[in-house]
Amino acid sequence: MTEPAFFLLDRLCLDIFSHRQMAWFFMDRTGAVTRFGGQAASLTTQLPETGTPIQDSLVFMEGILPLKGETLEFSCIQMEPDICLDARLYRRDTGYVLVVWDATEKEQLLSRTQQQCNELSLLIERQKNQITRNRRIDGQASMSFAFLEELFLALN
Repeated sequence: MTEPAFFLLDRLCLDIFSHRQMAWFFMDRTGAVTRFGGQAASLTTQLPETGTPIQDSLVFMEGILPLKGETLEFSCIQMEPDICLDARLYRRDTGYVLVVWDATEKEQLLSRTQQQCNELSLLIERQKNQITRNRRIDGQASMSFAFLEELFLALN
């Protein structure tokens, strides 16, 4: 890759996608880092040195290379208590390119969403149980109770 291309990658990472703390790593076929840029220092505690294996800096890359397909995507990789990454690995003729970016905000949103879904599921289960108890007490199989039971099962 030419110097202007590396410059462009850095500008994209540092200027356009600065809010995502994006970084890139070029590797040879063995996974040794040949070049890196962007905001790598904010995403890993140990910056790679040229010629060192990528997994020395980004432990999630351990055992990933050689890549079987053309690309591989990683989502919400917990690196440290306060760093969560998304990443995409690409195969090239001469090796690989790894692009990583901060996914902490995404992970927090997913966690909140999962928590709300769990709470909703518990609420649905409680409502279903209440309807079932009420139906047993009344001794009648009304159509509305049957409908609500089916609805709760579908939602849960």
